[in-house]
Amino acid sequence: MVSLTGVDNQNYSSTLTLMLEVDSSPIADFFSLPRKKYINQPVIFNASNSYDPDGYITNYTWDFGDGTIEYGMVIEHSYSSSGEYNITLTVTDNENASSSYSKTILIDIIPPETVKTVGTPKYGSNDEWVTSHTEFNLTATDDVSGVNKTYYRIWYNNVWTPWIEYRGNFTLTGEGKHYLEYYSVDNAGSVEEVHNQTHYIINLTKFCLKLDEGWNLVSIPKMLDTPTTASVLFDLQPAEACFYYDTLNGRWVDASDTNVIPCRGYWVFKSSPYEICMNLMPPVGLMVPPQLQLYEGWNLIGYPDTLPRPVDDGTYNDFSSIAGLDTPDGGYKFEQILEWNGFGWSSYPPIGGLTELLPGHGYWIVMKEDAMMFGTV
Repeated sequence: MVSLTGVDNQNYSSTLTLMLEVDSSPIADFFSLPRKKYINQPVIFNASNSYDPDGYITNYTWDFGDGTIEYGMVIEHSYSSSGEYNITLTVTDNENASSSYSKTILIDIIPPETVKTVGTPKYGSNDEWVTSHTEFNLTATDDVSGVNKTYYRIWYNNVWTPWIEYRGNFTLTGEGKHYLEYYSVDNAGSVEEVHNQTHYIINLTKFCLKLDEGWNLVSIPKMLDTPTTASVLFDLQPAEACFYYDTLNGRWVDASDTNVIPCRGYWVFKSSPYEICMNLMPPVGLMVPPQLQLYEGWNLIGYPDTLPRPVDDGTYNDFSSIAGLDTPDGGYKFEQILEWNGFGWSSYPPIGGLTELLPGHGYWIVMKEDAMMFGTV
């Protein structure tokens, strides 16, 4: 209702009242089914939730975001390629008033892809052997709608965990066999097939070695769980050093920046006493024992085991047997072994005094012939 009042120069007035009708615009709204939408599959667009407060809707116009325009309250439409589409519905009422409503839908057929990365320590051709400290990372990608969530679960001792939403790196707990399964879901609802792999948790052997002030003839008994240079393993400071002897070329080699390996002996100079502790690689799968090529003459070797062994006691468990340095007729491929005790040398044979080889020690060995020395796993 609108009122108009007029006043003349004699101060007389009159009022005119008019009743005006104002048309309200219609309200546009729609939903689409199914929730998961794929290429070349029909999608139902339903505008039945649209209405006009003071009249009725006469026209429904759809812009499907792919260049297609269609009309009607309920429309079936399909898309020929994956992607994100902006859908706009425009409704017009009986008074020719209109309004629009838009929303975005995702058309997707490609599920996300999840890649598992295994941290260290890890062993085996497929990283199947790990420790309770090994971290697992799951990284999912989806180029169309984006990754929504990633899930994983773990089997151990005949029990599965519930599916766990992945939120960051995780580890496995409990020695022995574990099954790990994982998958991802994208924002269009596409679900990846479940990946699975078997992992085995193993315990690492810790080995400690004491270094005296001055020169030390040392070795590591087995492969380290992580390749480590001499400068890191022996914590070499300025004026400290580590060398091994290259028999083939008859020269000393600075080992500071090379990885420390079993079967090789090292001279390490420390300016003060020092103790190092290291994790040794456990025997997993079909591991190949460490080995070192020895040449006729003087060679610097390391003792390749965590348990002391006699040089030769006539059994297959003595050093000469496990190292592959004995001969079929009961003899040896070496003439002599020397050990440095910090003050002098002990020998096997002929002087005597050296009957047992010890873990962590290094030795000079005089070879009668070229031979391959083997370690243990």
